Amino acid sequence: MKTFNRNTLAAIALAPLAGAASAGIVTGTITADNHYALYTGGATNIAYIGGGETGTGGFNGAYNWSHAESFTFNAGRYIYIAAWSDDAVAQGLIGEFFLPNNQRLTTNNAVWQVFATGIDLDTGAPHPTAAHLQAQVALANAGDLWTTPGQYMNNTAQTNPWGKIAGIASDAHWIWATPPGNANVFVGAGDWDEYLVFRTQVPAPGAAAALAGLGILGFRRRR
Repeated sequence: MKTFNRNTLAAIALAPLAGAASAGIVTGTITADNHYALYTGGATNIAYIGGGETGTGGFNGAYNWSHAESFTFNAGRYIYIAAWSDDAVAQGLIGEFFLPNNQRLTTNNAVWQVFATGIDLDTGAPHPTAAHLQAQVALANAGDLWTTPGQYMNNTAQTNPWGKIAGIASDAHWIWATPPGNANVFVGAGDWDEYLVFRTQVPAPGAAAALAGLGILGFRRRR
């Protein structure tokens, strides 16, 4: 059940460089094993953008994670993603995202944060509403509950069990919940207090150049 507005994310978690109400048009491509929904906004005024399939099958692939969806939208201060699994086999989130001026961002554990809501969503559950997501963001902010996500293999044909996801660069990594100890939260059945909320901060207009100077953002022309 693909949502039509071709779009996705972008961002960077450097607070001193953020702050504008709108960071401009962001595009990108994302998928999750198994389900996700995309939002943008600040700490409040969060808006729902779209998301992936809620069933087991894919819109254009064998599984709900096989084919990545793309979106284009006017980004607020943050990009948020709600993500959850079917509690079986494997779980993860991966994406490649473009900012204005051909700046590029991929999923990794350097510029994303995650909050485990403890609210159980499974296959067939609808995407959380913007109001529901905003309430969870408020809880995470108030309790300082954002953590660094776990990071798995990058997007190549050798990545078990997903292989290469078309439309996403090979330097993007699968990310998921913060692993307890040395646990592998990606491969094997598990419910890691899902759904999860991921966020990354979108630089204010003009901040992208400063980020690039720090070597945080990569450069690449759109395909």
